[in-house]
Amino acid sequence: MSVAPDKKDATAERARQLADAGQYAQAIKVWRQLLDGSPNDANVYNTIGDLALKIKNNPGAIDAYYKAARLFVQEGFHLKAIAVYKKIRKLEPDRAEVYTLLGDLNVVRGLMHNAVADYLSSAKLFLKAGKTMNALTLLRKIAKIDPQNTDVRMRMAELCLKEKLK
Repeated sequence: MSVAPDKKDATAERARQLADAGQYAQAIKVWRQLLDGSPNDANVYNTIGDLALKIKNNPGAIDAYYKAARLFVQEGFHLKAIAVYKKIRKLEPDRAEVYTLLGDLNVVRGLMHNAVADYLSSAKLFLKAGKTMNALTLLRKIAKIDPQNTDVRMRMAELCLKEKLK
């Protein structure tokens, strides 16, 4: 059920009141009604993620957070996207893709040290999962942004030898 544009503020207020009263599942339903008419509202997805966590619905929270983060990136709100991806990372610390996305956003923001740390974390997780090519891709990214990092270049060479690559 879509919410009429002139009723959005009242609907959002109702959702907040439900959440304040501890009725998180009901609040999520009301927030979702707002999405019917405005499906690209990153803040609503972020709020839904927070509420889903309160009812121990981690998969629902993660799904909402991914949608929020993607929309924040599309809108150019990189710092907000980083904050949301960090929420996902806290819930799923072994998901390599989250670290990669954080690294990419840190590169955009010019935070190369953070990007290198995120890419290294992601590469380690990919290696642990047997995804050597994914790890190599990340090590190449690190070598590009930190050409003086000889440890990364050595690790790339080792992986290339192991995989019989040139």
